[in-house]
Amino acid sequence: MTRENDVQEAGLQDLMRRNGCLYVYRRDSDFAASAGGRALRAELGVHQRILSADQVAALEPRLAAFESKGLYFPDSINVSDPKAVMARLAAAAAARGAQFMRASVTGLATSAGGVRLNGPGLAVTAKKVVIAAGARSRPLAVQAGDRIPLETERGYHLEFQTAAPLLNRPDCPVDLGFYMTPMDGRLRIAGTVELGGLKAPPNPRRLALLDRGVRQFFPDLGQPSSQWLGFRPSLPDSRPVIGPSTKSPDEIYAFGHGHLGLTLGPITARLVAGFIGGRAMSSATDFAATRFH
Repeated sequence: MTRENDVQEAGLQDLMRRNGCLYVYRRDSDFAASAGGRALRAELGVHQRILSADQVAALEPRLAAFESKGLYFPDSINVSDPKAVMARLAAAAAARGAQFMRASVTGLATSAGGVRLNGPGLAVTAKKVVIAAGARSRPLAVQAGDRIPLETERGYHLEFQTAAPLLNRPDCPVDLGFYMTPMDGRLRIAGTVELGGLKAPPNPRRLALLDRGVRQFFPDLGQPSSQWLGFRPSLPDSRPVIGPSTKSPDEIYAFGHGHLGLTLGPITARLVAGFIGGRAMSSATDFAATRFH
């Protein structure tokens, strides 16, 4: 997720699980279809290991038996509690002088005095503003002078309380298209893609799909303890928008990370810090808003 010194500085070591992740192929045809992806990862230096069904069972003994193969990524890291990660990052920022304000921002305007943020009961002027509102960034970007084709990939989640971990790492049954991730005291089932915008009601069939799928591996699960819908901010070329708006170098974008917000958050922060301090990296041009003009 980030460099080791960042993890230690924010006190996140105990929330990082370093035992890889696993793709589960229940059909030989699905594994054969993955050849292109495996070849590309090998070319890029990704450490991956093909496993037999018996080897998968050795890694995940509680997983229901299946045939075909697995693909193991030993270097993958996951977090045991994303909410706790965010709380500790916020605490680390506050300890270094950051101040937090909870408010709705509905408008922004640039002037000689800086960037003014407006909203219900809000009127704040800052030298620099970072627009990092995820799937809700598009209206603010329009006010900053850029019409960015941001779309919402809706993803669905179920969680089940577990007395003991059912899995040792995140497992993805490839034919079902979701991840089963062990958390602290619970099992999270998350996945699917629905291009449904921000306002449409949840689709119960998506949740039912996850529920039926996970029971193929753990038939004795009880009822879900929670379920929810999340919004992934995604762009047509699968790259985020990072960098200044067309109108002003004082308005800086940082959104559109799709499925990889947590993964790409640290490097995005470094790029944003460079733009704020006037030290932009040349490679950041690949993420500029101007590519959509």
